[in-house]
Amino acid sequence: MSVPEVVREIITRNRSVYDCMKMDLINYTALAVKIQPEIEKMLGNSVNLNTIVVAIKRYSDSFEQKEDVSDESVLKNARLSVTDGIMDVRIPRDGFKIAEASSFFDQFSKIDPNYEFFRVADSFRFLTEDLADIRKLLESIPNAQSQFSTGLTRISIGIPALIAC
Repeated sequence: MSVPEVVREIITRNRSVYDCMKMDLINYTALAVKIQPEIEKMLGNSVNLNTIVVAIKRYSDSFEQKEDVSDESVLKNARLSVTDGIMDVRIPRDGFKIAEASSFFDQFSKIDPNYEFFRVADSFRFLTEDLADIRKLLESIPNAQSQFSTGLTRISIGIPALIAC
């Protein structure tokens, strides 16, 4: 591989650097200093810093049109909701039987209809408000060793749909 090929590979692998380069917001020498050890490791020999800077500059020049930074507000008319007193509950998969799930979810949604449920490889996870009734419900699950993380905060951002004219 050549120095320009390695430079292109490193830059395209790092989305932040790639985006900054497309918008022409990057210091080529600083980037060259940062990626020089990785380039030398990939090539197996030392590389002159100026060679890297030239490769970065040429790669940057290869972008035909620089992307303009949009002045449009992404969060225009968005609603931000912050809720504290959130609890993360982890129930191991082997301690939670499918037969119990329907009844459990019915009871859970009566106490807190705004919970978030995630099924991961080894467990089930809930993000919910830290309520005494929720804790009692979780303790009532037979053979389940629930693990709690408390004192969390949930931030929700609601962005209205764009209406096409």
